Amino acid sequence: MWDEGSTSPKYLKKYKLKNMIKKISLILLFMYSISIYGKELYFKPYIRYHLPLFAQNAPNYFNIDLPINQSGYRTLSYPIENFSLAEGFKYGGTIGYAFDDVIGMELSSDYFSTDKTFMNGIINWKLNAWNIIPTFTFSMKYIKSSVIGKVGFITGITEQEKSIKPVWSTSSVSYKFNKNISVGYTISIEYNYKLSDKLAFAAECGIENTFYTPTKAELTNYFNPNYPIDYYSTYIRTIKYVSNIRNQQTYGQYDGSSTIYLPDQNSAQTRIKETLIMNSLFLGISLKYNIFKK
Repeated sequence: MWDEGSTSPKYLKKYKLKNMIKKISLILLFMYSISIYGKELYFKPYIRYHLPLFAQNAPNYFNIDLPINQSGYRTLSYPIENFSLAEGFKYGGTIGYAFDDVIGMELSSDYFSTDKTFMNGIINWKLNAWNIIPTFTFSMKYIKSSVIGKVGFITGITEQEKSIKPVWSTSSVSYKFNKNISVGYTISIEYNYKLSDKLAFAAECGIENTFYTPTKAELTNYFNPNYPIDYYSTYIRTIKYVSNIRNQQTYGQYDGSSTIYLPDQNSAQTRIKETLIMNSLFLGISLKYNIFKK
C-alpha cells in the first residue's frame, strides 16, 4: 500500500504540477520582462538558396581495395577537385528580439539536405544537416523599412553517406558516416519592408561557412547487395578516423622471397581525419511577424 512518502503517486503528481507551474511562471515572467524592457519580439519562417562560394579537394574518406591473386591489393581512389556540397535549399525559422532600435539577437534553426553525383555518376554524395544559429543584429531603421547587419555562430549535427560505383560494376561500395557536430559562422545583410503593423517582408543575402569532420563510418553496401554486411570483415565494415596513426596492425606472409603484410581484418580500419568544408553564398526570403512591438 502506498504511503504519502516521496515515491507515492499523490506526491509525484503534486511534484509534477509544481514543476509545471514553475515553468509556466518563468515563461510568463520572461515574456513580461520582454514587454517592459524590450523593443520588439518577432518570428520569421524563411527559405534560402545556397550557392558554392569556394571549393575544396574532396575528402577521400575511403578507398576500394581489390585483391589481385596473391600479389597484394589494387587500390581504387577517385579524387575530386573543385568539390562542394554547399548547393541547395535550406528551410528554417527564427525567433528575434530587439533590445532597442539598433541592437538585437536572433535564434534560428534550419535544415539542409543535398544529394549530388560526381565524375559522371561514379560517386554519389548525400548530406543532411540540422543547425542552431544564435545571431547578433545591428539595425538602421527608416519609416517603412530597415537594413540589418548580422553576425552569427553556427552549430549543428551533420551526417553524410558516400557511394562509389566503378564503371565496370553494376553496384557500389557505400559508407554512412556518423552524426557529428559541425560548426561555422554566418555574415549577412537583411532588408525589411513593412507591410502592416504586424507583418514585414524580408530579403537577405550573406555567406555561410561550416566545417564537419566525421569520426567513424559504417559499411552500408559492398558491391553485391545480396550479401549481408556481417559477411564482410571488420576491417571492411568499419572505418575510424583519427588525428594521427602511429602504427598499423598487420598480418600475413606469402612466401620466403616475398613478404606482404596486410591489415588486420579483425580490427576497424583507421584513417586520418578529413574535414568537409561548406562555404556558400545564400539568398533568402522570409515573412516577419511581430509578436509584440513598441
